[in-house]
Amino acid sequence: AKSKAVVELRHLNDEQLQIIVEDDGLGLSSSQQKRVFERGRRLDEQVQGSGLGLGIVNELITVYGGDIELGTAQIGGLRVCMTLPAVTGT
Repeated sequence: AKSKAVVELRHLNDEQLQIIVEDDGLGLSSSQQKRVFERGRRLDEQVQGSGLGLGIVNELITVYGGDIELGTAQIGGLRVCMTLPAVTGT
């Protein structure tokens, strides 16, 4: 993000919830979106980091039976939409 990030939580139904994260950064091209989940893959060498973040998020989402999609945010940068099974309390 350059200066802004937006996080939204949606309760889709009794079985699913969605977490959407959008930022106002540079975003990712469609070819970059396909590679960004690779462990250690860093697409922005201008900032510090290890390139593990989205790879770990993707693995966790998969382990919990969810789905993750990347796209373009309404505010100009990257949009990450994660759909997960809802957890109900007993």
